[in-house]
Amino acid sequence: MGGEITLSSTVGVGSVFSFTIPMRLPEKSDRNTQFVCGETDEDFIENVLEVTDSLEFNDEYEDNEHIQHEHINIPVKVLVVDDNIVNQKVSSIILTGLGCNVTLASDGQEAIKLVQEVSFDIVFMDGQMPIIDGFEATRRIRENEARIGKTLNGEEVHNNKRLPIISLSALGQDNNDKFLEAGADYVVSKPLTQESAIDAIVKFCDIDDLDDVVMPGNNNQAIHTNDSDVLSVFDSSYFCELANNDQGVMREFIETFIEDSSNYMSQIKDALYDCDYNMLSLSLHSLKGSLGYVGAFEFCEFIANLEKDILTDKHMKPEPIICELTSRFNELKSKLEQFLES
Repeated sequence: MGGEITLSSTVGVGSVFSFTIPMRLPEKSDRNTQFVCGETDEDFIENVLEVTDSLEFNDEYEDNEHIQHEHINIPVKVLVVDDNIVNQKVSSIILTGLGCNVTLASDGQEAIKLVQEVSFDIVFMDGQMPIIDGFEATRRIRENEARIGKTLNGEEVHNNKRLPIISLSALGQDNNDKFLEAGADYVVSKPLTQESAIDAIVKFCDIDDLDDVVMPGNNNQAIHTNDSDVLSVFDSSYFCELANNDQGVMREFIETFIEDSSNYMSQIKDALYDCDYNMLSLSLHSLKGSLGYVGAFEFCEFIANLEKDILTDKHMKPEPIICELTSRFNELKSKLEQFLES
């Protein structure tokens, strides 16, 4: 049938089996067929056979290779608002890969200005950012929409359609509620993935010919490591999936992560010594977001607990914290570089 079976196994964790089968996409008239569970197993099987009859299996893989190379094309204008460079890069790669036209903003003030100048179809908005955070930016965008008109490229526009604002959250339910109260339409957990991006865009954007949208296939060979030493520091399978198993993208992610996170580490160190808890909170939040994108979930949890500890005890000695952070970061950096070399 021209299919392919793959296996990924990690000692002490488990195994994942997956397969692909080249198939002809059904005609639009066939797509209205639905599964309806009958009163008996025979009724259910008959429904399944009715649907599979509309599909055509291909014996020659080579003749249908183009099917696996088709990608989603959703040409919507997207604004991504995030002060974290790693988050910006990952979100941009995911969204441009879906055919979106992506614009980046680093804070809420920049986002408010861009929304007034450009007609976007959807906005993905981070919460904690410098200058103006995502909550206030969302609130101000909604206030502008509530006025009689807004200036768009120098012209007065009336009866504006509500701009979908999707919050990117890693802060828990309380902050999710805060985002919705500010005027966000939907909350997506960080990190942004291809699946969550598609879900939000399909929910809130008017997409013509949605039936013609084809889910993208992954044509890159799966890259895994069974090195338990590496797996104990970051989830390589998660990271590879996020990068679509593209080695070039992985290298770019890791190099950007190391450079950007090194800056956050310096900011955290300075903030601890200066007792600048506002900068400390922003820097820890940004570092935590970057760690999520490379699958360093244990380090993420450590940062989350550190944020809570600092809120309750602002007289913690900086040296032990800096020592632990530096040790964890250096270990992660070493394992990421080791992973690339392998």
